Amino acid sequence: MPDGMPISIPWYPSDDIYKEIAALAGSKHPMPYAEWISQIESFEEGFRNSGDMPVRIEIDAESLKAWCKAKGVPLERKSISQYAAEKMVGRFNRDN
Repeated sequence: MPDGMPISIPWYPSDDIYKEIAALAGSKHPMPYAEWISQIESFEEGFRNSGDMPVRIEIDAESLKAWCKAKGVPLERKSISQYAAEKMVGRFNRDN
């Protein structure tokens, strides 16, 4: 495992899930899925080049909606990032 800081990357495993979550988050015109993947891969490369460790956290709409409701937060970009970070911490705690 790299020594760098783990960075959670919200990951949508399909175009349909990407579009569904973008719509739930209020994005009326999300970028095309292929363009989004390219952008994420570029972010990941930048993190790795800085010595950090990007960690893809798969997001599904139902779990995200339930998490937002339980936390009392709106479903938006910020809460998606918070959700991914919390899932990542849970994954690392389970693995250690």
